[in-house]
Amino acid sequence: MTADLQRQLASRRAEVEALTERLAVARGRLSATMARNREIRARTTHPRADSFQKAIRTRDVIGQAKGILMAGGLSEEEAFDVLRRASQRTHRKLTAIAEEFVHKTTAGSPAWVDGGDALADARRAAAEMDDHRGALALLADRRADAVRRAMAGGLSRSDVARSLGVTRQAITKLLADHGPV
Repeated sequence: MTADLQRQLASRRAEVEALTERLAVARGRLSATMARNREIRARTTHPRADSFQKAIRTRDVIGQAKGILMAGGLSEEEAFDVLRRASQRTHRKLTAIAEEFVHKTTAGSPAWVDGGDALADARRAAAEMDDHRGALALLADRRADAVRRAMAGGLSRSDVARSLGVTRQAITKLLADHGPV
């Protein structure tokens, strides 16, 4: 090998060693940057992900509370209505009411429940809903009777509907649901 070729080879080796050192420094910096990014990501969460997770937890706890109430004989709508009314009565969020109800059904009853047994309270709520349904049916029967009397007195369905502030179709349906005129 000639002296000129040896010098070129030595020069190339020096370049390769310099590049290797620069690459090692760059890898170190990249590793440090990636570690900082992971640390920052671990400390901060994406707001949209947080809201999705919160929504899922909220839905789950409300569903659990409804399930407990439904085990006491309520329908899904009635169970939700019981929770909603408790929320309104206590001026607290529905989620907080549901969480408390689920948490305390085994350890005792929540402050907004009247009795000591959650299932007994659910049964009482179901009985109350049955009473409400009965009252509404009775009211509809009486309203239908009043409409029949008004029509017997010479008022048309349109006149009765206008005086009650409802549509003529509502009067027709009321009468159809509660017997002939």
